[in-house]
Amino acid sequence: MDLQIKVEDKYLIIYLTGPVDARSAREVEESLERIISYHQEKDIIISLADVRYMSSSGLRIFISLKNNLIDTTQKLRLCALSEPVSRVFDVTRVSELFDIFETEADAIKDY
Repeated sequence: MDLQIKVEDKYLIIYLTGPVDARSAREVEESLERIISYHQEKDIIISLADVRYMSSSGLRIFISLKNNLIDTTQKLRLCALSEPVSRVFDVTRVSELFDIFETEADAIKDY
């Protein structure tokens, strides 16, 4: 798992790469929480274009993250879901819980 960030005026873009499964879930969650808490004034866009596999542990991370942001002013958007990840979100209906955009540009344009 690799995680890169790009900081813009109003938002923070986080790029995840690699599988998000039981093995990497704790590291991913801790990294996301640390980065997001450091940038509390920014909305969050997470790109999943380079995540080729996501287990239920990965889904739990995003659900938990969304729940943690409920009492803040931060918004969470997901974008560029790879085909396998998109299928997992759709089959489990977790996609209904999130603002999901086809591309990073679409997620940014909506601000």
